Amino acid sequence: MASIPLEPEVSEGGDTGTPVTAVLTNYRKDGTRFLNELTLSPIRDDSGTITHIVGFQQDVTEREHVRQQAAVATQHLQAALDHFPDPFIAYDRQWTITYVNAATATRFNYPAERLIGQSLHAVSPHADQLPVIQAAQHTLATGVTQRFTMHSDHIGRDLDVTIYATPDGTAMLLRDVTTERQAEQALRESQDLFATIFQESPVAIA
Repeated sequence: MASIPLEPEVSEGGDTGTPVTAVLTNYRKDGTRFLNELTLSPIRDDSGTITHIVGFQQDVTEREHVRQQAAVATQHLQAALDHFPDPFIAYDRQWTITYVNAATATRFNYPAERLIGQSLHAVSPHADQLPVIQAAQHTLATGVTQRFTMHSDHIGRDLDVTIYATPDGTAMLLRDVTTERQAEQALRESQDLFATIFQESPVAIA
């Protein structure tokens, strides 16, 4: 089996006596490429002096392939969400914001880089009092998807909210339905007006 030189962090780990693990690209005798996870651990004598370095190797080609596929899928999903017209926010189980799409930053006038990695309670100290966060807490506890409509005073819009449980926490989709609700209200008012005119009209309408 032939191999390429060790990565710098592996060599440095052996020099300093710090346990280290790295994934290296190796090649079998037939030239087939594979990924090798190498772990180096120091062995010390009673005085603390390093006397040996023990190495463990494992073929992790399939594991890394699956990991790379997952990373690509995540990139594609994030790219799709970034072009999605409605805000999408993801939180972990400690209520740290792990992802916001471009629509979230635009709609709430808050840069994405200032949101991602921040605690929800740092961004909104009274978040626990908000019905939408209380609903998200319920979803986190039960795994039950919730959907409802609310009015956001912050942006002055009506939002259709869908909250999902995810493996890492929760995700929230906020669809702006202000125009739809205004149209529905206008239709109801028009129907009420027509009904009033019909009832009060002295002339029969056939």
